[in-house]
Amino acid sequence: IYNEDLHDILAVDTVQKAKLEIVDGKNGTFCRGLTEKEVGSSEDVLKVVKLADKSRKIGETKMNKKSSRSHCIFTISVYTKRKSP
Repeated sequence: IYNEDLHDILAVDTVQKAKLEIVDGKNGTFCRGLTEKEVGSSEDVLKVVKLADKSRKIGETKMNKKSSRSHCIFTISVYTKRKSP
């Protein structure tokens, strides 16, 4: 969220970035159209977070040369499978 606008900082396609929409669904409020990344390890998660951090909007203030004027929200869904013996 930057200047009251939603931005998908993981999206590669600029058209995909523009199609964000907040909707009330049966499981609560969510943002439709966000990029989802499948990861298999904690290292993969860190790579995605670092990629997102590079895309965040930052600006300079008198007090801080690298001030973040954005908020970054992640949703993490965990799916598990039982291994057969």
